[in-house]
Amino acid sequence: MSALVEVIITKILRELNLPVSCNLISAGGKFVILAPNLDDLKDKLSIIYKEISDWLLEEFSGELSLIMDWRTAIQGDDFYKKTGKESLDEEENEEEGEAENPRKCNFKDRVDEMYNAIEKSKVRKFETSLLESTGWKENNFVRTAQYAPYGEGAGDCRSCNKFPAEHADPHDSQKSEIILCRKCTIDKVIGRKLLDAVYLAIGRDERGERKKNLDKTKPLTWDCFFFLNDNYFIQPLINYSWDNDYLVVQRLRDHGVDKESLKLGTVHRFLSNYTPSLETCSAGNSLCLVCKEARPCEQIEMMKNKRDEKNLYTFSCIAAASSEQTENEREYRGSQLMGVLKADVDNLGLIFSEGLENMLTISRYLTMSRMIDLFFSGWMYRILKEDKSFKEIYTVYSGGDDLVLVGPWEKTILFAKRLNEEFRRFTCNNDNITLSAGMAVVQPKFPISAAIELADQNLEASKLSGKDSITLFDTTVKWSALGGLIDFKDILNKGHHDFDDILTTRFIHKLLTYHKMYLDFKKGDVTKLIFHSRMNFDLCKKKS
Repeated sequence: MSALVEVIITKILRELNLPVSCNLISAGGKFVILAPNLDDLKDKLSIIYKEISDWLLEEFSGELSLIMDWRTAIQGDDFYKKTGKESLDEEENEEEGEAENPRKCNFKDRVDEMYNAIEKSKVRKFETSLLESTGWKENNFVRTAQYAPYGEGAGDCRSCNKFPAEHADPHDSQKSEIILCRKCTIDKVIGRKLLDAVYLAIGRDERGERKKNLDKTKPLTWDCFFFLNDNYFIQPLINYSWDNDYLVVQRLRDHGVDKESLKLGTVHRFLSNYTPSLETCSAGNSLCLVCKEARPCEQIEMMKNKRDEKNLYTFSCIAAASSEQTENEREYRGSQLMGVLKADVDNLGLIFSEGLENMLTISRYLTMSRMIDLFFSGWMYRILKEDKSFKEIYTVYSGGDDLVLVGPWEKTILFAKRLNEEFRRFTCNNDNITLSAGMAVVQPKFPISAAIELADQNLEASKLSGKDSITLFDTTVKWSALGGLIDFKDILNKGHHDFDDILTTRFIHKLLTYHKMYLDFKKGDVTKLIFHSRMNFDLCKKKS
């Protein structure tokens, strides 16, 4: 997604003949470009927008769309405007920040106008691709070429179940069964290459030479990936030397101890794509010993066959990391489950539109946008990379003002607490800038898309409950209460470990049931008061 947005921005800037500095911000799937307010440029934008929309409709069957609007015009007074009649002395004092009345700026109105236009355009997705003056373009609703392999007997893609399978798993040399569609194959290959990439190059294949040399039958040989009717490509690079067909070369974050300065022609970019990997390729790995997945394990076979590659954690590996090894190191304690965390910044649109009132300037708008993106892309990668206590957490997405993570369920709760603490520190404990989060706890074989949807529902529950909260286990709590709950969890866990004959899992579950009965009583159900006698009976049994 992020790579596609970068390609779209590159295409717009190139075809409008604008420098990269006109791309004011690009984060979280959104971008803002500053361009001359000229009629011929608007006509070019209309053509570009239709080209991109047509390609997205054909490539993703309408599931992914681009919304663009260029009607918002900015003029001099929108950048800086004084009101009232100030004397020359007042103007000089104001330049020094000493005026009684602060500077007033109309840029806030332009921001509101821009976002309102985007929201209105969202209800008319693919209008240029599906509608013409005489009515609907009926043929554009049919994806004939995309689903043609079904007519030749192809089955469904085993990964997405949406498109016909055309390729074998590129990273499984032992099988030749056709199980993946073209899109999932590309995602898997480019995802693997991005793990080791130091640079990300964007170029244009104007003569089609790169496309011509691509062997479609051997995905692992693909060194670049094509977008927008194959005119533009992205190429992950480990080493970089300038090539004429590269339009943009981005250096991805800091790598190890390499502190060299940016090479000529490159720009720096943070990308939070941390993925946990196994250090040893052996069935004797400590994580493999506690894993309760049925054998034979596909991951172990891959580790044996590809010792020179990073051996990434599977979802089963992540779930196994939630277990606690017993003394003999061949048994596990605890449920092997995954935690799926989704979080974003509260009231961000309101902060931009109302937070600085009429002092919102373009520089302040861009600074805040870039700093929030820096936290979610730069800080996220660094903390997951360097803090070994969170090494098993996998980044699905983190950028803009939100994130989605997958990890061992207990460690994901601890990371959520750390995330909020660091965000509060990052924003200087500003009570007006807060986070909300939702977390789902699922089995490792639970569909990840459905798990993210559950986490999103919990995030929405946090928003509806006043924000600045986290929701998990059908309960919403403020961040300030989460630390105390974690401490209480540690007490119960220690008691269960040290006195497992008394503080059994069954007894703890009964205590939770009685707590729920108490909450129901507080809501007015007096029949739930019976929890007093039941809990007293259970405690007396324990004493005896």
